Amino acid sequence: MIQQAPIHKMTLSHLVSMTLIILTMFSCSQEGIIDVAPQFQLLDSKETGLDFDCEIFPDEKFNMFIYMYFFNGGGVAVGDFNNDGWDDLFFTSNMSENKLFLNQGGEGKLLQFKDVTETAGLKGLEGWTTGASAVDINNDGLLDIYVSQLGDFKTI
Repeated sequence: MIQQAPIHKMTLSHLVSMTLIILTMFSCSQEGIIDVAPQFQLLDSKETGLDFDCEIFPDEKFNMFIYMYFFNGGGVAVGDFNNDGWDDLFFTSNMSENKLFLNQGGEGKLLQFKDVTETAGLKGLEGWTTGASAVDINNDGLLDIYVSQLGDFKTI
């Protein structure tokens, strides 16, 4: 005697699933995809004058197990600090020196900066620097740089 295979009823969910699979297979094509050129270009620090590293040096006394924000990095403040019409950059480093870069601006010098950290006296304090803000807090027409530093975090 020959056994007949059981007949499965096609439910609505099976029908919808199969329809979606078929539509997906036929809708995949390369038509309509636009090839867009990159919007950004990597520039060398020798070209821009921007040379900065936010280095961290974990040890047994200070590391991510003791301070959970250890790898959050420093901060950046952007503003026209010398009122020449060009945005300058101030970078904070967690465990090394902060740096202030003045934008040289002008024709053909769109992204060229000069490190004036020493002249401005902005290397930073001892301790863990977490960020910076730029605001004219005293309303004298010059941007002020506020640097945040970590205090006694264990007692917070």
